[in-house]
Amino acid sequence: MLCNAGFPLEAETVQCWALAHCWSANMQGRLFEYVRDINPGKCRRALRVVRSEYIDTLRERARSATDESES
Repeated sequence: MLCNAGFPLEAETVQCWALAHCWSANMQGRLFEYVRDINPGKCRRALRVVRSEYIDTLRERARSATDESES
């Protein structure tokens, strides 16, 4: 859903984020594999479903962060 909405993920970047936020090595590895699998289009089942309006929230955050960095 994120890739379809224009949010491609970089597995290494996501793994670094997880490291910076104190995720366990095991969970970092699982997240890396998950991102690596979904980018080319593999579907993974989620235990929870993301609300469709959450994508709009992510877009707004990304837009705000870009606007702030350009100031």
